Amino acid sequence: MQDSSVDQTGAAPGASADAASSYASTRQRHQAEALALLPLFQERLHWPRERLRELRRQKLRRLLEVARERSPWHRRRLAGIDVSSISEAGLSAIPAMTKDELMANFDAIVTDPRLGLSRVEDHLSGLDADAYLFGSYHAVASGGSSGRRGVYVYDW
Repeated sequence: MQDSSVDQTGAAPGASADAASSYASTRQRHQAEALALLPLFQERLHWPRERLRELRRQKLRRLLEVARERSPWHRRRLAGIDVSSISEAGLSAIPAMTKDELMANFDAIVTDPRLGLSRVEDHLSGLDADAYLFGSYHAVASGGSSGRRGVYVYDW
């Protein structure tokens, strides 16, 4: 059941023309942000191996910190792990999350509480063109050919 107080983009009812305009402007902003990052990514092609490793370590630790801070499921999963000192080699201590676990625990896994599975499913079922959910998220679903449909949400 779709929340009648928002449309597929997270905008108020009757705002479909505005929502389309908002989608286009948000998409253009995302493209501009991506293009602005290209020189940095090109520069990294010439970084020494150890500098790249250190950047990966920092990004990994930040990702795990955010997951632990914002997701009850990840908070439980990461209990007892010192994410401030974890390395790529230490990732083996964290079991891989399966699609079945994701779908069974979706609402506790996402880091934005507005992204409940029913809300994301409503968004996906109402799409007739690409649209952001809540003005910034993209939601996609797998076809279920492996036996279980997966729903995935990503942000810029």
